[in-house]
Amino acid sequence: MLLGIDHIVIACGDPDVAAELLRDEVGLEAGGGGRHERNGTFNRLVWFGDSYLELMGIFDAALAGTRAIGAATLALLEAGHEGFASFAVATDDIRDDVAALRALGSRIEPPTAGERVRLDGQVVRWQTAVPARVGLDGLPFLIEHEYEGPEWGEAARRARAELVHPFGGRATLARLELAVSEPHVAAARYHQEIGLAVVGDVDRSIDLPIWPQLLRLERPRPGEPDVTIAIAGTAGSPRSVDVLGCRFLVEVATPP
Repeated sequence: MLLGIDHIVIACGDPDVAAELLRDEVGLEAGGGGRHERNGTFNRLVWFGDSYLELMGIFDAALAGTRAIGAATLALLEAGHEGFASFAVATDDIRDDVAALRALGSRIEPPTAGERVRLDGQVVRWQTAVPARVGLDGLPFLIEHEYEGPEWGEAARRARAELVHPFGGRATLARLELAVSEPHVAAARYHQEIGLAVVGDVDRSIDLPIWPQLLRLERPRPGEPDVTIAIAGTAGSPRSVDVLGCRFLVEVATPP
């Protein structure tokens, strides 16, 4: 079963510099990260409970180019851009979900194992299934984490759920808004290939719920970023900041 938006991959020339920028400009605190030794990439992570931003850089371009997410990141950086490279949808049974999608005609690939070596030397493991194309004009990939250890064990998950970011409150990921040339066509592709339900048109956009978040597809607007990452804060200062090729919205509910 699909559980929600797991993480958003942001291509960065230097993830450490990007982490400082997000802290200073948006009020989001990055934690650790590590290296994908077999993928040629490395990262820093910004946690919103169990969802997160992955600030991804490249340490081996030849190796990164052989992997879908690494190739999307590399293509942006080689073009001189930082920004949205892809995003992942979490599942609690990736093999059954992929089998069901492929039986209905999806071209998503069978699951493969992945791992990252953390800065403390411990290893985090997962399985992913990637579509034919990732990125703004493609589709998300699916991921199932190994729920144990220093990053996905119960203690780690409880701790990050209570994390207070520099903007002044705890944070959860509320929406991912993507500007695409043909929202209706893209929505049909998301439904066919990933199995997302389409809610319908809302103010010239199309909403696809990925519980508990929302994916919103809309047409590009001149002069505005193609990607908006909306974060729900429990307290602190709301803000809208354009950085790393994306618009970051921190939305803080006003008490009644």
